Amino acid sequence: MSARATEDMPCPACGQPVGVWDGFCEACGTELTPPVVSAGQPGYVPQCPVCAADPDAPSAAVTADGYCESCGRKVPTSRDHVDLDSLTADLLSTVDETMQPTHVSLWTRST
Repeated sequence: MSARATEDMPCPACGQPVGVWDGFCEACGTELTPPVVSAGQPGYVPQCPVCAADPDAPSAAVTADGYCESCGRKVPTSRDHVDLDSLTADLLSTVDETMQPTHVSLWTRST
């Protein structure tokens, strides 16, 4: 265990000692590390798929932590999608061979 992992610092809310790697103060429950928010790909503007599909729904922004301000649902991020066309040929052939093998053995039991 390194010396860095055992250092203590005071909680900003109550002043009790907390570890540098702690996410919450055990004494008062204050969150010590802010949530990490991914900015996504350049030019990506998150949009709620539920509100976008409803023409009567007001257009609403998506909060920094990824929730629709109108309906409150978690909005998928750009990292939640995998573009299958961008996968390499080697990976696609491996998946194809795994899902559709060229040879199958069948064992039967005589009765």
